[in-house]
Amino acid sequence: MFTAAFFIALSVSALAALPGDWARRNSSREVANLLNLLNGLAMVAIIALAAVLGVAHGLGGILGILSGIGTGQQLADGLANRKWGHVVTTN
Repeated sequence: MFTAAFFIALSVSALAALPGDWARRNSSREVANLLNLLNGLAMVAIIALAAVLGVAHGLGGILGILSGIGTGQQLADGLANRKWGHVVTTN
């Protein structure tokens, strides 16, 4: 169950994070905040989806979901850095 949960969470998490990553670099703060909120809601949806698909039971499934979410977020950030450049920091 770990592998199935991991890849489901990885793919959905990466797809959900990309719009927020784009907005942090190319849009207003308000749009970025909204898209990051939707990204957070997608994390909840990943857990619900895994439960519906039957892969969210047992320690392996839960660890797969959590690992997949974290890895998907990092994957999206890495892709965004390569595609759109690093986030410019301001004081």
